[in-house]
Amino acid sequence: MAHQGSDSRSDVALLRRLPDGNFHSSLRHRFEGTQLLIDVTPAVLGEFTNSTPVEIDCGHSIYLGEVSGNRDSSLIIQIAHYISKAALASIHGIWSEPALP
Repeated sequence: MAHQGSDSRSDVALLRRLPDGNFHSSLRHRFEGTQLLIDVTPAVLGEFTNSTPVEIDCGHSIYLGEVSGNRDSSLIIQIAHYISKAALASIHGIWSEPALP
């Protein structure tokens, strides 16, 4: 899967362990092919081990993937799915419950 965003380097993203982990702010994130590198604090780095499923909220989009390792202060995430928030908003009405008569 190719990166769907407009830039290869950005600022803060929100990262959480799936299915119900707390969100952590990243210091920076950037793409390298289908991998997302997320710079985090050492305390956060220690909470995520290889094969941990994660959600990354980058503001305009949400990425779902799995931790595949770390490098220095970065988590390496193998991206499996990309969800555009704009596309999601445009179909939200379809998923809403119909109004009762």
